[in-house]
Amino acid sequence: MSGSPLRIATARDVDALSRVLARGFGDDPIWRWMAPTGTRWPDRLGPIFRHLLRPPIGFGATWTTDDLEGTAVWSPPGRSGFPNGAAVRSAPTMLRGFGPAGIRRTLRLVARMEKAHPPEPHWYLELLATDAHLRGRGVGSRLIGPGLDRADAEASAAEDYAPGELDLSSDTDDAESSGDEYGGDE
Repeated sequence: MSGSPLRIATARDVDALSRVLARGFGDDPIWRWMAPTGTRWPDRLGPIFRHLLRPPIGFGATWTTDDLEGTAVWSPPGRSGFPNGAAVRSAPTMLRGFGPAGIRRTLRLVARMEKAHPPEPHWYLELLATDAHLRGRGVGSRLIGPGLDRADAEASAAEDYAPGELDLSSDTDDAESSGDEYGGDE
């Protein structure tokens, strides 16, 4: 497990973390499906992730390590990780990265994902990646910890203010401790 301290990512980290995300998702089948295959795949993903990272960095809920070994990109309740204005500004980059057919697949997938979000305000883990050589070393588990803690603390606070209105029960405690629900990084 890496011992590099965790911290909230800043705008200065966007370029380095976009490269980490590109390497981390370089062999991901969903991302490969969305964009054309080719030898310049990491070159295509870097600019895409740079655009995807900029809005959520401002939420103060994107975590990394001091050594920039990975990132966990969270969107807080009521905040879209990629607002419409950012989508419009990034359209040329997305089109270059995904290609016309890939952009259509991507937009259909994103629309389906958006429909699947619960209507209640919730924290959402947009992206989680480490460099491939760090997989299985607990870096991803460490990176999601602060976001989970923050979501739990806010849910507990909401329960204190509105008892009985929120169903905060969960049967995933065992899965959370084993890491199964987010890929078993440990």
